[in-house]
Formats: sequence, C-alpha cells, structure tokens
Amino acid sequence: MSFPHNHKKSNKDDLYESFFYRYYYRIFSFLSQKINNRDDVLDVMQDIFTYLWDKELLTSENSEAIIFNVTKQKLALFYRRIKKQQYDLDKLPEISDDSSFEEFDERIEREMAMDKLQQDIELLPELRREILILNKFEGVSQQEIAERYDMSRSAVENQISKAIIFLKKRLFGT
Repeated sequence: MSFPHNHKKSNKDDLYESFFYRYYYRIFSFLSQKINNRDDVLDVMQDIFTYLWDKELLTSENSEAIIFNVTKQKLALFYRRIKKQQYDLDKLPEISDDSSFEEFDERIEREMAMDKLQQDIELLPELRREILILNKFEGVSQQEIAERYDMSRSAVENQISKAIIFLKKRLFGT
C-alpha cells in the first residue's frame, strides 16, 4: 500500500504502514487457509486493516495480539455473513408472491441492526460484555451472575446499565 506523495505522513500513517507491511502476508496466509476465495480473503483483510486504522488500535505494545484478535473476529464475522446468506437463500422460496417489498426491506433492516448490535457488543470491555450476554441473551439472573463473578448484585446491575447506555449511544448516536 502506498500513500499519495502530496499527503504529508503523520506518525499514525507511518505506524499503520509499518504494521500493514509487517503483518500483510501473515494475515493473508492465515486467512487463505480458512477462506477459499482470494477475493473474499482480500475483502476480510481490508475490513481488518480498516478497523485497525479507524479504531487506532495500533499504538499499544501488544499490537500483534490485537491484530490477530481482530483477524479472528473479522473471520468469524465473515463466516456468520456467509451462513446468513445461505440461510436467507434457503428462506427465499418461502416468501409468498404477495409479500411486499416493504416487509422484505424491514426484515433486512432488522437483520442489519442485529449485526450492528453484535459488533457494538464486541466493543464492550470483556467482563461487561460477558455479564450483558449472560443476563440479556442467556437469561441468567443478576444474582447468579453476581455469585459467579464474586460481585455484589448492584455491581452486576451497574455493569448491565453501563453496557446498555453504551449500546444506546452507539445505536442512536446520542
């Protein structure tokens, strides 16, 4: 990847470029073992490096671990998308001729919103994310979570509240 010559490079640009060249082939090799289509590999790689650039994650000392965690997350997201596309294709014949395009669009929008929510949940701190998932998605009570993590019930409630506030801000931009 080359940067335009008329663009003055910042330290962030230099850092990003060095990480790009340092990890490009390793990530490409890793993804090529998991994904057969070269174009899909390149798409996932673009998602990885764009995410790292946007989130400015390349400044920490454990950047290699971050890069490969992001790679694994983007690979999992790729597999989920493929699985969902196959699922959606299987469901298409079930859509009756009298189904309106509006209903179909609403369904697509709901699914996209769920994908966005899942991505936003991944941004939560690990403990907060685990508590939220246990409570809201797996139905574990706050008291059970408190006992599991040796916390007070109010601390668990506080973590859930902070997670929901974060997710609402991400969703509604407030």
